[in-house]
Amino acid sequence: MKEQKIKVLVGGLIKKDDKYLMLKRHQNDDVYPGKWEFPSGGIDFGEEVEDALIREVKEETGIDISEMKRRIIGVTKYIIEKEDFVRDSFQINYLIEPTEIREIVLSDEHEAFDWVEVDDKRIDDYLIQIVNQAKNN
Repeated sequence: MKEQKIKVLVGGLIKKDDKYLMLKRHQNDDVYPGKWEFPSGGIDFGEEVEDALIREVKEETGIDISEMKRRIIGVTKYIIEKEDFVRDSFQINYLIEPTEIREIVLSDEHEAFDWVEVDDKRIDDYLIQIVNQAKNN
């Protein structure tokens, strides 16, 4: 039987001028190679949720959101299944509305970024769910 894990994550839907910041994972990534996503990542043990959000967005994009307007828009759930484990993931999603972004500096996890509209083909059903949370809250 595969090991069963639970992971809690945070995600930042960064919206600017009706476009959303998306990051492309590296092709050699072990979870979702080449997939486009919003900035997100795991909450470390003992870490506050908003501190994790600020850290993850900064690590992945170079953007400091500590003083930016942000609010929880909902929670999404997904499962990752690998050869030796199954992970049930719960992601607390935030809408972030920056007043200014000077530069985006990607982490080693990602190879590209883009500002996209909601009907962009890179926004899959899971990401549409997050965008809809923002629209409905």
